[in-house]
Amino acid sequence: MTTPFSRTLRSLEQAPLRPQLLAVASAGALAALGGVWLARGSVTVYAVSRAARFEVDEAAHPVEPPVAGVVASSRLALGRQVRAGDELLVLDSALERTRLAREEARLANSERALAALGGELEAESDALALEREAAAAAVSVAQARAAVAALLAQSASQQDASIQALRESRLASGLEAASSASEASRQKAEAQAVQLSAREVRSLHNTSLGDRLVRVARLVRNRAELQGELDASRVAVEGLRHEIALRTVRAPVDGTIAELTPVTPGAYVAAGQKLATVVPPGALRLVALFAPADAVGRVWPGQPATVRLDGFPWAQYGTVGAAVGHVATEPRDNAIRVELRVSRPNPRIPMGHGLTGSVEVEVERVTPALLLLRSIGQMATRPVVPPAPPAPAAPAAPPLGARTRWGAPAASSPSRSSRRRAWTAARRRSSACSPASACARATTGCARRARRRSTAPRSTRSRRWRTPSASPPRSTSCRRTRCRG
Repeated sequence: MTTPFSRTLRSLEQAPLRPQLLAVASAGALAALGGVWLARGSVTVYAVSRAARFEVDEAAHPVEPPVAGVVASSRLALGRQVRAGDELLVLDSALERTRLAREEARLANSERALAALGGELEAESDALALEREAAAAAVSVAQARAAVAALLAQSASQQDASIQALRESRLASGLEAASSASEASRQKAEAQAVQLSAREVRSLHNTSLGDRLVRVARLVRNRAELQGELDASRVAVEGLRHEIALRTVRAPVDGTIAELTPVTPGAYVAAGQKLATVVPPGALRLVALFAPADAVGRVWPGQPATVRLDGFPWAQYGTVGAAVGHVATEPRDNAIRVELRVSRPNPRIPMGHGLTGSVEVEVERVTPALLLLRSIGQMATRPVVPPAPPAPAAPAAPPLGARTRWGAPAASSPSRSSRRRAWTAARRRSSACSPASACARATTGCARRARRRSTAPRSTRSRRWRTPSASPPRSTSCRRTRCRG
């Protein structure tokens, strides 16, 4: 039975309602102001970069040896000012220099041999020309003698014909006719001999000229072969000099060594291994990487941005103002490259190549209500990940020491173990109940087991209790069940 508190009830009845009304009015005013702010307010939306880094206008150049080798000397030093072509690293080139000296000696010998062969060839050519002139003169003399002999033979023949005609007219004696015939024969024989001599001279000179031409051709061939060897030696020398030059690593551009891998004389470096980085002087620019969904169509040149540097907390040092300069239109490695220029430097932050941070670009201004609706839409369209399917349960282990009919270990049987557990629980429950209900349950259980044994295959009935560790229930027969109600 409840007991009324008269004093408390009277106090509540006499209390005024002004504080409650004031609280309700304040809540309503706050709600109205919140609604006006949601509908009329303005919120700036920023696109935040994945990463950002200050770089110089010109690209940094890595220092990489083009060939592998052992370091002989190193002049790499962090922060060193270098000029293009300065020697930075020298690799061991003793083997290449030995090969170069051998090739240079071979080249010098080839040049001397070629010079001697050229002189011999020139002498042979001059001798050939002189021999040709001598042969032509000798042939001309022989031909002239042959012509004179032919004229004399012809004159003697004509004179003999005249004497023979006088002899027939009995104007010349027989002795004169015989002497004329003999002279004509002698002149004819001499003419033939002179012609044969001219042919012999021509043949001898042709043979001599042929031998001289063969020697000249052999010299020309030897000179060509030696010239080929000389060219090969020159190419080998140039290749070795180039290889030695490759073992001297020089500065690619003017600048400062900003990054360095320490190497000592005797260390092995691989071809293309990055040993240092030379940063050329130039104006700084900011390069930021954005997600394609945040940058494409949203970030444009001229938009203001705020830079927060990793090494300078913005709460202590402030931020750096920037403006978007160029925006890439094709993603690379699932990121959009955006280049910005510094519009508001921070005097408390020393600007330099390599500074990292993040960039926030102002992309638009919207009302809070629109931003809230946009967030709700993004949450509603977010794909739901289905839960992973449960892992399959491991099969129950067979009883310890259980074996089959042929001596092999028995396989696990979840249904048999579950039946045994159910039978044990039923036995315990039946012992705690009344005698009549226990008798009824025992009778029902006996009938169920009898049906199960009758419907089970013969192989199952014969092997049901043959495991050594398993034993049949002690009192499961229907004939032994008695109702003692």
